[in-house]
Amino acid sequence: MPELEELYRLQQFDNDIDRIKNTLDDQSILKEIEEIELKITNLQKKIKTKDQNKEELNNELKNKEYENNKLNSQIKNYKDQLYNGESNPKELEQLQSKMNELKEQQSELEDEILDVMMKLENLVEDKEELNNKLETYRNDLTKFQKNYKERQIKLNEELEEVKKVRDKLNNDLDDTLIAKYNRLKEKKAGLVVVELNDGYCMGCRVGLSTKNAEAVKNSNEMIKCENCGRILYWTGEE
Repeated sequence: MPELEELYRLQQFDNDIDRIKNTLDDQSILKEIEEIELKITNLQKKIKTKDQNKEELNNELKNKEYENNKLNSQIKNYKDQLYNGESNPKELEQLQSKMNELKEQQSELEDEILDVMMKLENLVEDKEELNNKLETYRNDLTKFQKNYKERQIKLNEELEEVKKVRDKLNNDLDDTLIAKYNRLKEKKAGLVVVELNDGYCMGCRVGLSTKNAEAVKNSNEMIKCENCGRILYWTGEE
């Protein structure tokens, strides 16, 4: 039955259209893109925090180095007074005590300066690692966006082509047959015309009687499955 064969082809085109639309609506790539964008945003925040920390540490280092320079000047001043020969023993003892006190302060301050410098060094390394991750995620984002865009373009082109062929076939078929097909399509989840294979309906997997199976193969009438009500189609092959 030529019309049944054409109806079967129409259903295949409808299935292709549904498949393409489902793929177009698939949000998995968009979700991956959103996840990457979120990672990029979080990394940018971390890098910004690192920059702020770096600025604070640089200011702290600058202040400590300034204090260290002041201590150097004070120690030098006491040292000059110690060796200029103008002070009495008691004054010399006081100067030596003050100078020793300043040297202790300076030793502690130099330890603090080293600590700040180490923090800065670690911060620079951490920031470099974050920047490397950021570059990787940005490259991933570009790749995913490109793939998504190319996929959507290709699928839309494929969809238009299938629709064009499907519409031409639809226009060539009898209106009554199309109306029957559309009614069944709503009831049977898009599966209207199913193959008869080895005496079984491929829609519900129920076996047909020998009489009905032969009728599908030889009759010019449209035979439905007694169990599921779908239209049976025999391709000519067992």
